[in-house]
This record gives sequence, structure tokens and C-alpha cells, in this order.
Amino acid sequence: MAKRYKFTDKSGKVYRWDAGELEDTILEGEAWGRKAAKVRALKVGQRITVKGETLERVSARSNPSSSSTIKPGVQAAKVARRALELRELLPGHKRPSGRTGLSMAKRIAAQKPVDAAKVRNWFARWAKRHEEAKRKGAKVGDGGIRMAWDLWGGDALRKQVNRAAPVRPSKRTRKRNPSSSAKRPTVAMLEGQGVELGPCREIVYEDANGQRYRMHWSGKQPILWWNPEHRVLAVINGADPPPRRAVDPYAIRAREVRVYEAFHGRDVTGARSQDIPAGKLHKVGRAVSIAYRSNKRAGGGDGRMRTYEHEFAPSDVLWSQNKRGRSLLAVTGPRLTVNDRGIVY
Repeated sequence: MAKRYKFTDKSGKVYRWDAGELEDTILEGEAWGRKAAKVRALKVGQRITVKGETLERVSARSNPSSSSTIKPGVQAAKVARRALELRELLPGHKRPSGRTGLSMAKRIAAQKPVDAAKVRNWFARWAKRHEEAKRKGAKVGDGGIRMAWDLWGGDALRKQVNRAAPVRPSKRTRKRNPSSSAKRPTVAMLEGQGVELGPCREIVYEDANGQRYRMHWSGKQPILWWNPEHRVLAVINGADPPPRRAVDPYAIRAREVRVYEAFHGRDVTGARSQDIPAGKLHKVGRAVSIAYRSNKRAGGGDGRMRTYEHEFAPSDVLWSQNKRGRSLLAVTGPRLTVNDRGIVY
């Protein structure tokens, strides 16, 4: 079983690494390098603190499968090494990727085994933004998503992990779609304080016959909300957004504050409240993806208004209702959540 560690930096941000990533990241530093022997001798539950940073040994993954890791190819390693060299030429505030991304780049450059699912999900999350940057003429040496893409092995590693993806079963052996047994959300689940994520641009869903449909808002865009108590994404259309008001620290619960600050990467300075139109919700189909706009600073954002896209899990369901000219779209799922990486599952 591989050793697993939880690392907390001075700002309170948490990283999780295995032994190999840990050695590639913090043990290279002077302060932690002196503690290398003690770090390797840590037992589960034990921790070490150095200059405000804390490292804790956590439970190892059980029965790791050899098929879950992949060895980067020669071309992917070459791309990562070149990106690392270009990254060193940039000033500190322009260098993309944090501790986790830098650790991954070093492992790819050295052709050490990496988590295939982790790499595959990273490329899926950033593919659209990378294509937009290429169309605008951005270069790898400029930093940003172009350099981050190559730090993760570029197109060479993306093709490699996609080829290694498990084969989807045929229709005869495929299991029942988990969204077919999803429970209908109640009005009570949708009521309460919501966290404003940003304007919604597009929702793609799939009906029972497998046909996909796209709902797109190009002009006046509805606001996307997240109800952290019941884990529901809600989009309300046909109504003006309520005015922003100053925040009363006693009026907003700590949970909503934490979610807002984690998602947007900034302190709460204003908030909106929105009434959910009451009525029965009807199942539309399986939620496929959603595109929204945000000026967040977390989850790869830089504080500018940009478009982000999230692909839902197969078990996520889209619900709808229409009453008095106001339509409500709601997405529910057993693992759907919102954190500092954005909308995730």
C-alpha cells in the first residue's frame, strides 16, 4: 500500500500526496529536507510542523490497482521538461500551477507512474479553456493555461490516458442508468439561502432515448445558485436578479459563507437572496453539462469574468418547473458539490 500524506501550508490550504509526489515537492526544500528521515518514519496519525507548515501521515489506499496508474511516454516527458524550463524563466507571480501541479509535472518529466484518472479528469476540466487560449494565439512561454497544459504532459499524455480508459460495456451488459431511479427533489429542499455562483449560459441534458438537447442563453442570462444544505444547483429564469445587499454576519450561516469564499476565492462583501417559485418539479432527463460565467479567483480563475464548463456525473438529474412566467431548473446528484475547485462530483 502506498503511503499517503496530508500537507497544510501557511495559508491553511490542504494538499494530499502519495510518497512519490511528496518527495518531488517539499522534501526538495531546505527546511523540509532536514526532516526527510523523520517524514519517512511517520506512522498513520502522526504529524510534523515546520515553519508554520504541517505534514500528517494518513491512511493508505487499500488494494491499489496497477491499472489505475500509467507511465508517461517519452513525448509527454519531453513536453513536461520543456514546460518546466520555460516556467523558470517567468517571474514568480506569473508561474502557473501550484504545489500539486508542479509535483505532477516533475513526475511526468521523470516518467514516473501517475494516477490515470486524476490526469484524465484534469484534461477534461481544462480542455475548453485551453482551446480558447490557442485560438487567441497564446503561447506556452506566456504562462497561463497553455503552459499548465504542457506541464501535465500536453496532448501526448492526454491521448495516452484516454487510450488507457476502461472500455465501456455494450448495451446488452450495461447497467441501468443510475439517474432513472433518482428521487424527485421537494420544494423544501430548494428553499433557504443559496450561494450565487454566476450567470448561467448553457445546460445540456439527455432524455430517456439518449437524445441530447441544449438550452442556451445568449442575452439576458439567469443566475446559477447552489443550495449547500440540500446539495441542489438551481437556475431561475424569467425574473430580474434581486439587488445586491450588504452582508449581515448574523443573517448568513457559516456554511454559506465558507462555500462562497471557497468557490469565489474572495471574502463575502455582498449577497443576494432569491425566492424559489413553489410548485411540482418534473424530471427532464440526465444532466450532461453546464456552462456558467464567473469572475472567481479560485478553481483556475484569475478574477476576470470567464466561462467555465462542468460535465455532470451519470447519476445527476435535471428537473424543471414553470409557474407564473418563471422557470426553475434544478440539478441534483448524490456526489454533486461546490468547493474551491468549482462545481465538482
